Parts: sequence; C-alpha cells; structure tokens
Amino acid sequence: MKTQGTLHLRKPTPPPDPDPRAAALAWLRASYPAAFQCHRPLAIGIHHQLHAALPENVTRQGLYRALAHWTRDWAYLRALWTPGAVRVDLQGQPVGLVTETERLHAGEALNQLRERLLAKEAAAGRPKRSTPRRAAPA
Repeated sequence: MKTQGTLHLRKPTPPPDPDPRAAALAWLRASYPAAFQCHRPLAIGIHHQLHAALPENVTRQGLYRALAHWTRDWAYLRALWTPGAVRVDLQGQPVGLVTETERLHAGEALNQLRERLLAKEAAAGRPKRSTPRRAAPA
C-alpha cells in the first residue's frame, strides 16, 4: 500500500468468483435444452451422467447445487405432482413414470414451500392471502 500524504491508495479488489451454481445451470441449459429449458421430471440418477460430462469450468459442487436448486423449484415439484408425469433423460426422451410415492412426496414439498412463503409474508407484516397464488396439493 502506497501512501501519499494522508491518502492511502489501494489496489482494486478483484471481482468476486462467479457463482458455481449459476455456471452449472447455464451449462445445463445450454448443453441439454430438452431436459432443462422447462421443468419436467428428470430421470432417476441423471446426476451420474452429468457428472461424467462436466466441463472444466463447472465444478462438481456447482453441479449438485444447481440440481438441488432445479429440483426444489415450484415448477419442478408441480411437474412431479402432476398425475401421470413422465421422467425424461438428457435428450428429453421419456424414460419412465413418476411413481405415486414420488408424486405424494412432491405434494408434501409443495405444501412445505407454501407454508414457508406464508410464514415469511406474515413475518413481513403482509396480510394473509385467502388463497395462495398457486394451488397446493391436497
């Protein structure tokens, strides 16, 4: 650090590291648009195929965070909750049906998300809605 009178000149701080989750999501959408442009149930174990195809600029941790973010989203959970939902592979081809157990688990996750949203709104002092924005499963 150089001094000039009482003024201290500092080196500029480097830009922050890019978000590994965002980098992984961008790679997933660009590389596998049929599976990651809209929220459709993904094939069980698809992370193994993705891990094997990781480019150098995407970390394993970034991939798993991106998949966790993707699969915990409202739209993804609603797609799982839809009766007769079909799971897709990386090319968007059907590979199996969502089981009733998986469907019910998605419904529970949607209810938990809804409860957290309502609790957050109540804590912020917003009036309680008579109906949620999106209908949650029964």
